Amino acid sequence: MRDAEDLVARFRGLNTGPLDVAMVSTANYFLPRLLAQFRQEHPGIEIRLQVAGNREEIVTLLQQGDIELAVMGRPPQNWPTRAEPFAMHPHVLVTSIDHPFTHLEFVPARALFK
Repeated sequence: MRDAEDLVARFRGLNTGPLDVAMVSTANYFLPRLLAQFRQEHPGIEIRLQVAGNREEIVTLLQQGDIELAVMGRPPQNWPTRAEPFAMHPHVLVTSIDHPFTHLEFVPARALFK
């Protein structure tokens, strides 16, 4: 996230003013906390956050110039943008406690195809 914060600060070139951000709803789990930390480190920047229902809404907001920064899983392909990955997506396996996988310390990916 530090790299993303530095990128935003350089992108804006400002120490004060608004920064309009939109995120997909799945970013609700991590982005508000990261933006709060960013805000503490950059108190002159007013963060205006929008939660979009889907990726297409965020792309529209970008194209219309309504936001400056978007947090989404995949950047638009048919519109020129700069995408900076800043975190790995944590995929996990969830099963009931009765499932045979619960007895394994490691579940190989090929086991999921059975």
